[in-house]
Amino acid sequence: MMSILLAVAANVVAATPSVELPWFSFDDYPLDAIRAEAEGTSEFEVVIAPNGSPVSCAITRSSGQKLLDRRACEVAMRRARFSPARNAGLQPVYGAYRSQIQWTIDLDTWRQVGPAPMWQITLNRLPAGGRFPMYVEYAVEVDSAGRATNCAPVLPDFPTLATSSCAMLLKDLPAMPLATTNGNVPGVRSLWVAYST
Repeated sequence: MMSILLAVAANVVAATPSVELPWFSFDDYPLDAIRAEAEGTSEFEVVIAPNGSPVSCAITRSSGQKLLDRRACEVAMRRARFSPARNAGLQPVYGAYRSQIQWTIDLDTWRQVGPAPMWQITLNRLPAGGRFPMYVEYAVEVDSAGRATNCAPVLPDFPTLATSSCAMLLKDLPAMPLATTNGNVPGVRSLWVAYST
């Protein structure tokens, strides 16, 4: 049964940016925040429509500065565009993409970076060629209640690890609905997993 499920799930595709990163420039730093020397990291999630355009943005971890958090979502909504997520039937569906912007007045450390891992898996050892810490992105299809129904690695470098990890994610992930202004919708989430000992 599990091998049939994973064979079907192999077609699940996460939304990917079609506009090159970074979307932000130092010019996006709010002047009031610069004057106040306000700094911090805004983690955010963009929900993407089946046509690849962003429909909503939410802060998933605040920088501690409302002005910086608000600007992070404003810029993401204005500049981000995506190749849409696709479900197991390869139909375009809603997707979710996470990123973070490190707001710092020091130009040498200011940057947009990928998301922090959302799930941790502990292993005794990695497959040949892997090194700790290791991060792998998965495309996880969810229903309108946010329950995981399918899973596939974005880059299937370690198929045995991906098979066991997907089985674990399908079983153990908490509900993570995709919220739009019209309510929750089924779609595909991009989920980063951190592997450690």
